[in-house]
Amino acid sequence: MASLPIFLVGFLVLSCVAIAMQRNLDESDIVMEEGELLGLFDVIGSLLDEPGWAEVHPEPCTNTPWPGIECEIGQDPPIFHVTAIHIGPDVATPPCQPSAKISDSLLKLPYLRTLSIFNCFVTSTVILSPTLFGALSSLEHLSLQSNPSLSGNVPPSLGNLTRLRILSLSQNNLQGNIPGEFGWLVNLEQLDLSYNNLSGEIPQEIEGLKSLAILELSSNGLTGVLPFALGQLQHLQKVDLCSNRIHGKIPPELGKLNRASYQSASQDVG
Repeated sequence: MASLPIFLVGFLVLSCVAIAMQRNLDESDIVMEEGELLGLFDVIGSLLDEPGWAEVHPEPCTNTPWPGIECEIGQDPPIFHVTAIHIGPDVATPPCQPSAKISDSLLKLPYLRTLSIFNCFVTSTVILSPTLFGALSSLEHLSLQSNPSLSGNVPPSLGNLTRLRILSLSQNNLQGNIPGEFGWLVNLEQLDLSYNNLSGEIPQEIEGLKSLAILELSSNGLTGVLPFALGQLQHLQKVDLCSNRIHGKIPPELGKLNRASYQSASQDVG
């Protein structure tokens, strides 16, 4: 049997060593990009009632983790990125400071896919920025729920978040119309705007939500006729329009969706 050339043997040995070293890389040696880390500190500092949070959690993805933050390792270079932030009474008590706000430093977290803030804005009024969330192009799950002081209009710029699968803005104090720009959310599977003070009609552009399975619009002040566009949404499984002032007949197309369940008071849709 012919022997391998010495240089080839050496190359194979070095390759095996390199692969082993890569596999044994300790996650504690992987860092975060400084701008992203400082952005995270600012976002958390503007929400939580813990002034020394950054000192207690200087390495939130590794050695000093916090249960409301999730990170993943990027490929090139191999550094940590924040991919999920969850703020609520299940991870912090109290969950937020009285003057809590949503920081523009969210823009420094370009890999953020999930943002959920529950029961946080309960005293000082917080208005949703008309532009901030629309710039968070990586978001797939946005939940701002049970925040009685979260008010203002639903930002039309949310329609720019074409990766969104879940959008829940329920149990807040939001006003105004449902933006027609929501029709751009082609990957959206769940839309929950229930228990707000929304008004106006359900926009015809809702026909663009081709992936929508759950539509929750109950307990608002919505008016007008139920749009026939709902009948074009082939993945619908649940529609809840209770406690609105919607009138007219249920579109016949909607009745053909045999997986859909309708929850609508008789006085809302006749």
